[in-house]
Amino acid sequence: MDDILITADTGEIDKLESSMKARFSEITSKQGPTLSFLGMTITKGENEIMINQNGYIERISKDMQLDENKLAPHDNNYNICELWKDSEENPIDGNTVKSRTMQLMYIAGRSRPDILYYLSTLAALTNDSEKAIAAINNIQSYLISTKHTCIRFRREGDIRVNVYPDASFQCHYDLRSHSGLCIYIDSNSSPIISKSKVQERRVDSIAEAEINAMFDAFNYAKIIKGQLDELGITSPPILIHEDNQSAIKIVSNRNISFSGRAKFMHRKFLQITDAIEAKEVEVIYCRSDDQSADILTKPIPVQDYGLAKDLMYRHNSDIDPARR
Repeated sequence: MDDILITADTGEIDKLESSMKARFSEITSKQGPTLSFLGMTITKGENEIMINQNGYIERISKDMQLDENKLAPHDNNYNICELWKDSEENPIDGNTVKSRTMQLMYIAGRSRPDILYYLSTLAALTNDSEKAIAAINNIQSYLISTKHTCIRFRREGDIRVNVYPDASFQCHYDLRSHSGLCIYIDSNSSPIISKSKVQERRVDSIAEAEINAMFDAFNYAKIIKGQLDELGITSPPILIHEDNQSAIKIVSNRNISFSGRAKFMHRKFLQITDAIEAKEVEVIYCRSDDQSADILTKPIPVQDYGLAKDLMYRHNSDIDPARR
């Protein structure tokens, strides 16, 4: 049987453990404020739960020559989006980049969403190249330098599904744009969902790229809202924080939606308009400086990276949970 992680009141856990022992005769269980599970260290503090993967990061980085003083997963002197061209023009034998990218994706998807943008860009490469290998080394050096970074979940405010979608327009070599999104259910907690991906089709404007990202985020948010409803947790309408005012105007008013220069946009985006009119969703403007998903759509300057990461994580993310 695979490992199972259970979160519940102690009495409920004891009941389940007794039932499983009766069924399977012998089981191994661990309880306590700190648990290790599938490469994650889960620490329960006062009114908070923190997750990091410092042990797993150290294990996969063992015997590698890495710079342990990296402040960001990239250097300011190159654009990671240009690696696709380099991998096509200067390919080398091997599958190192793809293999290591997938290995680091396991970390990014559980406790380190701050590296998702870089990994999603590298995952699109078809060949290895010297620059691509240097890029994955930068990411892993950054991980070992910030191995105590953790995501944190607290229960402090009212529960509401808050969505931060963002996009970078035509940033890739093939002129496709890049989407990112963060979804929170508590204003003082880290995101429960973070995504970063190259958009599937080319678009003609910044607003269309932003609406693409908003639509993806909206679909994830509907799932989260439905889960809260099933649990009997009443929450206000989904709140989307958008930093492009043209995109807000297009999806918020059926009379101007997809008319004029916007008429070639995909009609499926009208689902957002329908949800706004049904009072299921609200879309408000947020400044670019407050856009949590910014770090998921572009390389942030090295000197600003720590602030952008803490904005997404909603706390000083580099504090070792064991020292809190």
